[in-house]
Amino acid sequence: MRCVTLVLYWGKKPWDGPVRLSDLFEDDEGIAHTVQLEMNFLDVCRMTEEEICSYTGELRSVFGFRKYADDKDALQSFIDANREYFRNVSETAVDALTELTHSSELKKIKTQEYTTPEVGIDVCRGIQGMIQDGRMEGIKEGIKEGMEKGIKEGKEEAKKEIACSLSAMGMSAEKIAEATKAGIGLVRKWISESGD
Repeated sequence: MRCVTLVLYWGKKPWDGPVRLSDLFEDDEGIAHTVQLEMNFLDVCRMTEEEICSYTGELRSVFGFRKYADDKDALQSFIDANREYFRNVSETAVDALTELTHSSELKKIKTQEYTTPEVGIDVCRGIQGMIQDGRMEGIKEGIKEGMEKGIKEGKEEAKKEIACSLSAMGMSAEKIAEATKAGIGLVRKWISESGD
């Protein structure tokens, strides 16, 4: 029976391990002389797009996603060019991608919302959903920050108006600072800006 050794390497750094089976047995005399087979080696992160696209089905999806996982624009471009391979990805392949890329976001698309009739996962829709969720989260955060800033600025403006009014009525800066719970330096600044 013929035996073929295949090494599938997912790492980002270039492979620095053995490329022949005999290299695995360097310390054992005799064995290194009997096993002289080259290993078939797939270095996924250094494969060309043409090499990746020579695979069909989920291997193309997994290899391409892994290669471009750290470059969001290149990943989106690869997915767009290979949509048919990302429209129905098995849960096992999504689990592999999650593990290989350490992407907690991929776990989030394993929901009923993105499940296909063939009981796979539509990764294209899932990623679009993640982008939309991210945009919505950004919008919500922006609104929240804007409201907090507006409230803070509004309170400070109100304190300034009160300080100026009290100063016009003859109250000392120290008493105004105490009444508005603002620093004496800030109160003096407000009063000088108002011209009182």
